[in-house]
Amino acid sequence: MTDESRIVLTSRQAQRERPARSWKSFFIRWTVIVGALAAAHGAIYVLLHPDLAIDQVVVTGAKYVNSADVAALADKVLIGRYALILPKNSFFLLDAKSLTHEIIKSFPRIREIAVRKEFADTLHIRISERIFWGMLCLTATRDDTTGIMLSPALLPEATTTDATVPHRAASVESEWVPPKEIAGCAFIDETAFAYAPAPTAEGNLIRKIYTDEVNVGIGVRDMDSRLMDDVHAIAQNFEKHGQRRIARFYILADLPREIRVALAGGPILYLNRHDDYESLARYFDTVVLKEFKNRLRDVAYIDLRFGNKIFYKLRGGK
Repeated sequence: MTDESRIVLTSRQAQRERPARSWKSFFIRWTVIVGALAAAHGAIYVLLHPDLAIDQVVVTGAKYVNSADVAALADKVLIGRYALILPKNSFFLLDAKSLTHEIIKSFPRIREIAVRKEFADTLHIRISERIFWGMLCLTATRDDTTGIMLSPALLPEATTTDATVPHRAASVESEWVPPKEIAGCAFIDETAFAYAPAPTAEGNLIRKIYTDEVNVGIGVRDMDSRLMDDVHAIAQNFEKHGQRRIARFYILADLPREIRVALAGGPILYLNRHDDYESLARYFDTVVLKEFKNRLRDVAYIDLRFGNKIFYKLRGGK
């Protein structure tokens, strides 16, 4: 009897405590909901507040790109809203990655961009521009390759007693005529990235690469990096050791193993791709320049593809 009374009393106690627990749980739940709504309202208020929106764009580092144009593009990108509610120019919602992509796409001359926000309404854009290296010109594909390839079978025998003297090439070798560009040119940086269209220009003032192996398109880099390494090595070594400025490079599909190089006011050099250009330039300096001295302008081409055996041809078939 005592045990049954004890069970009844425990059941009545639980019934008295249940309402208190329900009210406590209800209060906690609504406190969390109200707090979350208040936080969301506060966040939206902050994101929509006009004093916390980007309204000033400062562009630095530009030399050739118009800073005002970059700032105007940034303002344009920041116009609009996310989900029709949140402004894109909010200090806290700024998408720096998307902004950087749009600017670089619109201004190929720009290499890199650093975006920095200054509380609470200023955006700093620091740009790094591509450095001008020369011009890249698209040439025609030639069907007539007569005289372009210099076959070793057509070369005269070099004397075994003096292999360091340049030898005149066989008369059957015709003078190579460089192709002309047909699709225009572009200004490029040192990586052959084309960042702006360029006018067709003659003369030796601007270094040029003529090729039919790539498509010349603005905002792209199609040149093989190994070929650009060759171009840089040739220019560096021949201008240093050979003391002659390189005016033009010819990288053509019908010369798959060669690069042909025109010296400013001088002959065209026949070179192998991926060669030891430092050794060739030193050899050119010590042998060729001393041999021809002031007659270098009379030479049509000098063939440096066969080690220390150098072949040449005078202009006009002399």
